[in-house]
Amino acid sequence: MATLVFGTDDDATYGVVQNKNNNKSAEVAEARDHLGRVIAQRAYSIGDEVQFDALFDSDATLPGPGTTITVDTVEYLVTACNVTEANTEFKKVSITATKKDSATLTSYTAPSAT
Repeated sequence: MATLVFGTDDDATYGVVQNKNNNKSAEVAEARDHLGRVIAQRAYSIGDEVQFDALFDSDATLPGPGTTITVDTVEYLVTACNVTEANTEFKKVSITATKKDSATLTSYTAPSAT
């Protein structure tokens, strides 16, 4: 019999996690014949994306796009951080971050003004 898992992680830096998605994908090159039909495919890069929504912890400092975060011991590059507020709900944060292959992650640095 299967062992089912209920709920989300209880260890969250930015608030109470409501849902979490882990998406793995491949980038694929295609070769086509003279009629445009795909005759070969080759995966050349693997990506891992994590996206989660949490009830915002007011003591937390949110990561900005282009910064790095660690989730389950894996370091990711933040691609989006969105905050949602409504007069009938708790404040929420949604964070999306990616990791490609074994890439070295470098946080965004704004160009210096000259």
